[in-house]
Amino acid sequence: MHPRERHSLSGATAVVTGGAGFIGSALCARLAENGATVHSVSRRANDNGVAHRHWSVDLVNSAAVDKLIADRGGPVQDGVE
Repeated sequence: MHPRERHSLSGATAVVTGGAGFIGSALCARLAENGATVHSVSRRANDNGVAHRHWSVDLVNSAAVDKLIADRGGPVQDGVE
């Protein structure tokens, strides 16, 4: 059995902080290769061409994080999803 077959992430969802960076984008690519739906968030725009959904948000700014979650249809309650 191929190692990737043992580590299938089919049906899983992953969130990677810092996904626009060198290490984060490599992690996103590996997760996607293994079948995960990958979302990434970082302060800078994603210009590396890795195939995943990316949002530019400063995670230190709780209001911006709440807005990101609310805009994507997720529940926000006192700043906690």
